[in-house]
Amino acid sequence: MATLSTAPMTLDPWRSCFVNDLAARDRREKAAFVPLFAAPWEVTVFGARDVAGSDSWSLLLYPYFLTENAVLQRLSNQTQRAADLENQLSLLRVEHANVLKSLASSKEHGSPEAIKRFADLELQLSSLKDERADLYKTQGQNAQRVLELMETVRAQEDSIGMLQGE
Repeated sequence: MATLSTAPMTLDPWRSCFVNDLAARDRREKAAFVPLFAAPWEVTVFGARDVAGSDSWSLLLYPYFLTENAVLQRLSNQTQRAADLENQLSLLRVEHANVLKSLASSKEHGSPEAIKRFADLELQLSSLKDERADLYKTQGQNAQRVLELMETVRAQEDSIGMLQGE
């Protein structure tokens, strides 16, 4: 039966070399990232509270929490964007319905340009009818004058014929 030993754990040579390389890399490159993660944060792991910067579970979990927070932030942004798009879509649907009603009305009654053109043509038609009525009136007056002149000519011819017959 194996017993638990309190002696330091010995690593295989390749693991030891790998761990040493990682430690050397951390010493070399860690300084550039310290200001980025300088804000203290706490996380509860198995009931213990660990502060960032200590060699504990928090150092191992910190990148995952950053990733999770980024994902949650993107999810929140995307959810807000989806809600905004839904609102915009509902407004566009209402506007589309109004445009369709307007289009149906304009097909029934004509477009505003066609209505204006129709009104202009009606005014032109009315003025032409008035002008025609005036022409008929003038033509009637002229016909009456011609009849009167013909009557006068006939009366003059009759008086000339009487004067010559005498």
